[in-house]
Amino acid sequence: MMRFLVFLAVFCPIFFLFAYNSGYGYDAYEYLIIARTLNEGYNLYDFIPSKSYLLYSSTNVLLNLLGAIITLVFRS
Repeated sequence: MMRFLVFLAVFCPIFFLFAYNSGYGYDAYEYLIIARTLNEGYNLYDFIPSKSYLLYSSTNVLLNLLGAIITLVFRS
């Protein structure tokens, strides 16, 4: 758990730096769809991205982490 908190302490400020004033809240559905398809093995440039690569990749990483946490919580 401590490693996860350290990861969040490092990752969140970086994500905030790139997401602040980027319209992330307005385009969240697009990011979610593209992040899910990245998780399924598609390439990012199979689409026409409207933001930087880091935004989609970080959404993909968070989606994988949250999915793993939710799976662990509800498995038991």
